[in-house]
Amino acid sequence: MDCQAFVIAFEDNDCDIRRNQKDFSKIGLYNSKFPKVYKKYGQLESKLNLRKLKPWFREICDLRHPMAHRIPLYFPNIYNNQESAVYKASMEKYNSGCSSIYAEANITLQERVDKSTKLHKVRDNELSEINLFSGCFLHSDKESKRYYHLSRLVVDLGILYYLLYGGFKYIEELSEE
Repeated sequence: MDCQAFVIAFEDNDCDIRRNQKDFSKIGLYNSKFPKVYKKYGQLESKLNLRKLKPWFREICDLRHPMAHRIPLYFPNIYNNQESAVYKASMEKYNSGCSSIYAEANITLQERVDKSTKLHKVRDNELSEINLFSGCFLHSDKESKRYYHLSRLVVDLGILYYLLYGGFKYIEELSEE
């Protein structure tokens, strides 16, 4: 994010950063001093929806160091062999039970619903005993005890893509002026 702010600032010939390298510490899309250095910040802020993304940015900053430097992501098998067997048996029993219920010809709708509900509960109880890995990583095992789900990374990458694409589009517009 800071690199993108540097690129935008350097690509704009009117930006003070080209003349005053002491302002390097003020570069950053979310640095409160950046609008003073980069006079077109308001236009950039609206094009990239930076105000709406500020809570996300705060949280991603909190994630950066743990992801980059501390705790590696871990991808074990989703189930171990015993849990896999329990899952398979439970689902086979559930599917067989459902087939039996719907194969019965002389059964009322309410009886079907009751039997199906009972099957759901049995299956859910059996599956609740399985320890399923849900890809996550620690923020830090010594600090906050916060966990983040791996699917979160996909969303974050999507936001970064949006910001980078919008940033380069903005630079392109600057060069056309």
